[in-house]
Amino acid sequence: MQYEDYENAWAKRDESNNHDQRHDKELLREEILPKVEKSLRKHIDEMLDMELNNMRTLMGVKAKKGKKKGKKKKGKKKKGKKGPKLPGYK
Repeated sequence: MQYEDYENAWAKRDESNNHDQRHDKELLREEILPKVEKSLRKHIDEMLDMELNNMRTLMGVKAKKGKKKGKKKKGKKKKGKKGPKLPGYK
């Protein structure tokens, strides 16, 4: 395992101009950038979830305050059954 890592990362590299043994920016980017992106993505997802929950809460409160009870519709009067006709009543 270690030998394969060495072969993949270092055996084919040209370090003849790197006498001071400075760091390699590209190598750092390849190693660290995915970790940073993953961490940042997780943090942003948490922030978006909190913001979404806050917006849902606010919309729920506004919707409750904004609702007005409408007037009840009046129904038509029911025609009652006619009773027996009395004499002298028209």
